[in-house]
Amino acid sequence: MKTVTENPQKAIYKWLEKKNELLSFIVEEQVSNRKVLSLSKAFLLGVCTLLFADTHIFLTLIFFILFLFDLFFIIDKK
Repeated sequence: MKTVTENPQKAIYKWLEKKNELLSFIVEEQVSNRKVLSLSKAFLLGVCTLLFADTHIFLTLIFFILFLFDLFFIIDKK
């Protein structure tokens, strides 16, 4: 009759494998959530550009810079 104590390295390896799968799933979910967040910022940038084109150009530039920062952050994560 085999027990876990006969081969603890194998049991630890299986445990680590399960933890690695869980962590990779969490990271993938975070990256997809950031993509959705960046798309919503792009939409907000478009709305700001249409509404405040003449008076609030500075605000539009800030949103555009934040969108670019998020975009490059996502590309670096992959």
